[in-house]
Amino acid sequence: MQNKNPQMERNAQFVFTHKSVEDAIDDDTVERILQIADMYETPLAIKKCEKFLIKKSKMELKKKLELTEKYGLEELKKAYQKPI
Repeated sequence: MQNKNPQMERNAQFVFTHKSVEDAIDDDTVERILQIADMYETPLAIKKCEKFLIKKSKMELKKKLELTEKYGLEELKKAYQKPI
């Protein structure tokens, strides 16, 4: 994002580090949260979403893999790789 607002970035960092964000992550919200977290470069929020996708999500594997590629979710990728 070219025209980043520093105040918005700080606000996003604060919001996404709050514990209640984890309660808001579900299969309906995870993609949008990833979009916003990526936009404002909030790695903690991305990790929370990734953790949800690995441990709790009922989302189809195809969609999870799309999110893995789009947002670089390496732990999710590892979770679905088959051992050689």
